[in-house]
Amino acid sequence: VTISLRLDLQYQSKIGEGCTAEVFKASNRAKKTLCVKVINDSFIKHELGRNLIDNEIKILAEMNHKHILKFLKKEKSNKLMIVTEFC
Repeated sequence: VTISLRLDLQYQSKIGEGCTAEVFKASNRAKKTLCVKVINDSFIKHELGRNLIDNEIKILAEMNHKHILKFLKKEKSNKLMIVTEFC
């Protein structure tokens, strides 16, 4: 199943979900496989949820370890997304 939610990302399959987000396997225009965490709107409409996501992004961006997914970018189109490498 391929879902195109953004012009530069092709969503291939859902690989997980929780109370705060859904996680998809995706590829970019360069055909690199990525992991995209799409944050639920209901979670980030509250200040606590926004603070938790901001902290997660800050920590991921600062990490550099072989056992932690590399943070690539934060996207905000119609949804807030955290993009990391896929392993």
